[in-house]
Amino acid sequence: MTITHALDLPNIRRQPSADILLETLRLFEQSSSVKNFGSFATSSDPGLFRWLTSVVGSSLEWIDDDDVKDLIWHEASLRMSERCGRTAAPKMSRSIDVPGLLEAVSKLRGIDPSEQPPIVLEEPPLTSDNLGLKTWGSSLVLASRLAKHGEEILMDPVLELGAGTGLSGIVAGRLGYDVTMTDLPEITDNLRINVNKNALIGDKITVDVLDWMDPGKFLVKNKERFNCIVISDPVYQIDQPPMVANMINLFLRRDREARVCLQLPLREKFEDVRDLLLKSIKNLGLAIDRQEEQEGMDDFGTQTYVWTLWKWII
Repeated sequence: MTITHALDLPNIRRQPSADILLETLRLFEQSSSVKNFGSFATSSDPGLFRWLTSVVGSSLEWIDDDDVKDLIWHEASLRMSERCGRTAAPKMSRSIDVPGLLEAVSKLRGIDPSEQPPIVLEEPPLTSDNLGLKTWGSSLVLASRLAKHGEEILMDPVLELGAGTGLSGIVAGRLGYDVTMTDLPEITDNLRINVNKNALIGDKITVDVLDWMDPGKFLVKNKERFNCIVISDPVYQIDQPPMVANMINLFLRRDREARVCLQLPLREKFEDVRDLLLKSIKNLGLAIDRQEEQEGMDDFGTQTYVWTLWKWII
C-alpha cells in the first residue's frame, strides 16, 4: 500500500475493512528505538492527524470483532502519541554511543572493544511527571566527559543522585568505579533493568532508593560517606536545590579530595532554580574547582551545558 496524500487515506465513512485500517496505521508507525538523541516531531501532516482522530473517535460498528476494534484504536492512539513530542511518546529503547568509552574501558580494564556491547537504555512512557524515566541530554554530555577524563574526575566510592535511566552511572561502572546509583522508588525498577542489561562482567554497581525528602533508610544502609557525588540535571522546581544540597551534606566525605561532579543544562526560565542550587552548594562550604561550558543535544534540539567540579574549602 502506498499513501502519498491525506486524500489517499481510507475514508472512515466508507467503512474500510479492519485489515486496511491496520495496514494503513502501521505504515505510519515511528521507530520505537533511537540512537543518542533523535528528533521527536511535535506536529505532522494535519490531514493525517485529523484522520487518526477520526479513527479513535469512530465506533467501528461495521467490524464485528471487539478485540480487533481495540487493536485499531490502540494503534491509532499510538500514532498520535508518537507525533506529540517525546513527553507523550510510548515506551522506547535508546541506543547510546558515548565518544571515547570503548577506548577508555579497554585502557583502564583491559576489556577489548569487541567485548563491550553498546549501551541500550529502556525508557517507559513518561507518566505522572516522572522525568527520571527519560534520558536527558545532560547525562550524555556528562558520560562523554567521564569517558575522556574519568581518572581526573571520579574517585571511589561514587554516589549518583537522581540516576534516572542510568547512563552516567553505567559509564562510571564500566570505567571500573564502585558506583551506588540512587533515585525514587518509581524510578529504580527501570534503573535496575538498565543496569543489569548494560553492566559488564566485574562492574561494581549498586542500585538503591534514596528519597531526598526522607533519606533515613539509605542512611542506615550507608554509614560510610562517599568520596565522589555525581549529579546530572537534578532540579526543576525551586524546592529541590536545598534537598540536593542536603544530600551532599549528608553523604559527601569531609576530605580535601572529595568532590561533587555536577552537570547542568542552561535552560531558559530555570535561572532562579539553577542559581539557588549553586548558592546552596556553596553555602555548605564547597567551592568550584573546575568549570566548563559546552554545546550538546537533547531530543528537543541543541542545548548549552555547564559542568562544575566542587571541593571542600578546608
